Amino acid sequence: MVPWAVILLARPLVSAVMVFLLSTSAAGASTSCSGNCIGTQVVVCAADRDGSVRQFGNSCAVKNYNCVHGTSK
Repeated sequence: MVPWAVILLARPLVSAVMVFLLSTSAAGASTSCSGNCIGTQVVVCAADRDGSVRQFGNSCAVKNYNCVHGTSK
């Protein structure tokens, strides 16, 4: 099995930045998050309501983060 770092370095670098606003949901975190975000790596930066910025590998990773932490969008 090839380490992910090697696979990512072998792929052409795609640099696109999208900003998502992470909003807190009253429902809380879900227990059924997939966590399986394999695919094209397109850098996604997301900001929460406090203005903190996080960087994700793609929009799937943002959706998974939102699912795990009980946020939406």
